Amino acid sequence: MNNNSLEDLEARLAESVQQLNNLTSNLPNQEFFTNNFPKNRTASSSIFWLPFIIYTIFGGGLLVGGSILLSRQNKDSKGREILGQIESIEERIDKTKQSENQYVYLENKDIRMEFASSKIASDTISSYNLSGCRLESVYDSSNHLLLGRGQSYSFEFKLYGRPDIATLEVKHLSSASKGKAGITPVTLYINQNKVKRWRQLEAGYTTSKLSIEKYLCSGKNTVTFAYDPDEGTTYYWQKYVAIKSSNLCGKIQ
Repeated sequence: MNNNSLEDLEARLAESVQQLNNLTSNLPNQEFFTNNFPKNRTASSSIFWLPFIIYTIFGGGLLVGGSILLSRQNKDSKGREILGQIESIEERIDKTKQSENQYVYLENKDIRMEFASSKIASDTISSYNLSGCRLESVYDSSNHLLLGRGQSYSFEFKLYGRPDIATLEVKHLSSASKGKAGITPVTLYINQNKVKRWRQLEAGYTTSKLSIEKYLCSGKNTVTFAYDPDEGTTYYWQKYVAIKSSNLCGKIQ
């Protein structure tokens, strides 16, 4: 292995480090990535440890008389060592790319429960529970979720970081009784915090929008809609609920 080969390997190592830096700097800067991947690594931090590698390569071969020539055997050995480090970094690059594909900044993708769709939950929903509720299409040609007294449903999603601004949008109605909207007391909870209570909506679909960023947290979040068990004259219908933000980062399940 000649000097040019060692130089080529060193250049390849630096290039691999920079590629890993670029990938990790674009991912959410959270504890999750601290534990799994290098975080916010810069060229200067790479330079910090590169001299150590170079020293490891060349240090053992210095001659007492001031000679800086390395033996061919040492060159080959250190060259293989660099190759091993490159392969390790390239493996981490592949894992980082795989992780990057699992996360999405949600300006173009809502956290969404869409009851009119054949696929109710979006990819960003971790789980949901519709126990006791039912889907039906009485009012129009597409399904909606129907809740009666004492019924509730919930869904969960994961965030990596807390958003500055987040909006919950829900399309819903109070089914009619004797030609007018009935009483349907339904409360929205986020992470067990009471966010909003609706007692009577229009008999036709209306869209409500709420600011919810203060109720969200990094990690698992739970959203629940619960119909009061002791009050109500008609059914509560929901067409969809969506959470939107320009800087929300969630995991694709």
